[in-house]
Amino acid sequence: MKIFIQSFLGIALTLGGVYTMYIYISGLDTNVNIVFLLLSLLMLGAGVFVLILAGKSDTIILKRVSKPELDKNPIIMPSKQNDEGLASKLEENNKLLKDWKKTNETKERLRMLEMQASAENK
Repeated sequence: MKIFIQSFLGIALTLGGVYTMYIYISGLDTNVNIVFLLLSLLMLGAGVFVLILAGKSDTIILKRVSKPELDKNPIIMPSKQNDEGLASKLEENNKLLKDWKKTNETKERLRMLEMQASAENK
């Protein structure tokens, strides 16, 4: 409900600011007071601020609800082998590199077979 009220207030302030700016611009011929310009800029700024605040409120709520023990040590990806260190990472990377090379070779062979099949069909 709070997000809805903030969104409505932000839209109302922004539209009020635009309308006040319109009154100021349309009244320039009749020496309108500069207060309309200042009021419109203030309303536009406040409206945009409230809209941004309403947009970010869901992440603020999630941060408040989150468990504090998880916030202390954020783990992006836990390592599988903590004790072996750099050597295990190198082996894992080498294995991934071999798989990648095998995949690329298979892709090249399939591409050549496809080109050969299309050449025979012509």
